Amino acid sequence: PWMKDNGKYCTHPYFTNNFCNKNQFWSHQKFCRHSCYDAGYGYAGDVCCDQPSSEPSSMPSSTDCTICDDERTPWMKDNGKYCTHPYFTNNFCNKNQFWSHQKFCRHSCYDAGYGYAGDVCCDQPSSEPSSMPSSTDCTICDDERTPWMKDNG
Repeated sequence: PWMKDNGKYCTHPYFTNNFCNKNQFWSHQKFCRHSCYDAGYGYAGDVCCDQPSSEPSSMPSSTDCTICDDERTPWMKDNGKYCTHPYFTNNFCNKNQFWSHQKFCRHSCYDAGYGYAGDVCCDQPSSEPSSMPSSTDCTICDDERTPWMKDNG
């Protein structure tokens, strides 16, 4: 109860920023594997699949978010360009009136931090090609807490 009441979960930034692959004990046991990977502190050799966390978070629940698509501009479709390319997310999205009006690449723009006004997109895997590993190239990573976290939770 104390840990839960005080927000002590694998997703808590204190743990991801200070332990994960920075701590030999954590690295050996691969504690909080998925949260560490998501925070950019994954363990050597890990490529974790995208999966929702079972822990509380400040992120919107599926009932508070919208399923956003990645509809490309006609030019992008004609030229084999995809929404996940940083050139488009960094230079267009909510920075371009035409894109904003049409909400092109809505999910990728939201994920990149350039979402459209009022959008809260649900977390979902992209269906377009990317350089990210496919689900067959990744590992389902758990968020196994440390013994201390369990004993004090």
